[in-house]
Amino acid sequence: MRIKLLTAVLLLIFTFVIGCSSMSTADQQKIVETATTISTEHIKQYYNAEFVVTSHDVDDPSIHSRLYLYDYVTTDYSFV
Repeated sequence: MRIKLLTAVLLLIFTFVIGCSSMSTADQQKIVETATTISTEHIKQYYNAEFVVTSHDVDDPSIHSRLYLYDYVTTDYSFV
């Protein structure tokens, strides 16, 4: 009886942690779009450069909240 109760409690806790820690795809996409807009404006304002975001990576919120944007600069500075 104790083993069944312990198993049920652990399963409930595991389900709760997994269910609450993941972020939906729509939420991730909204965060990526906002971050892309803000970072593009920041680079343009402070560095006078244009860049294109090629990909992104969002860490699981249960670990830590980080967003990685991978990009490259399109402004040609070879003439300087």
